[in-house]
Amino acid sequence: MNAAQLTELLKKHQPTSLRVELDTGDYKTIPIRKAGNRWSGALKVLDALRWVNVEFLDGKGGVLFVVESEDDEDIDDDASPRSELPQLAKIMSGLMTGVMKEVKGMFQAQLDGMAKLTAAMTDGLRLQSEAYAERERAIRIAAASGDDGGSEVMDMMKMAFMLKSGMPISTTPAPKKEG
Repeated sequence: MNAAQLTELLKKHQPTSLRVELDTGDYKTIPIRKAGNRWSGALKVLDALRWVNVEFLDGKGGVLFVVESEDDEDIDDDASPRSELPQLAKIMSGLMTGVMKEVKGMFQAQLDGMAKLTAAMTDGLRLQSEAYAERERAIRIAAASGDDGGSEVMDMMKMAFMLKSGMPISTTPAPKKEG
């Protein structure tokens, strides 16, 4: 079966992986990429292997379709399986390059998010520290004026603190307690 026929079958059945039976009786599972040029990687791996049949598998491992090799008489029994290893390694390396790029992108996104979170936390702590310093300053001013906290100066300090910290300011007077 030629590459064009295999490509048509792959497009028709849309497998998520292939289970390949080799001429040695071993089985190899080949995952298929979800994006990009999906079928070319699978075809390159199949070209590098001496296979007897290929099962197209769905996401749950169910068999969608089976292709049997038409080249049974072309198999060279004297060929060493080791002679295929460099070619197979090159193909696998090419396939892994795409996966590595995706992992790098996800890692970079997580790193950027952590950097933004750290910056936000640092800003929050800085604002909290500034608010505490302003509070302490207001307490010192009130104590120096000899006021018990009900003076106009203290009310103005409270309003200034609220404005600086972004707190809402009520324009209606607080209800007086009866009793």
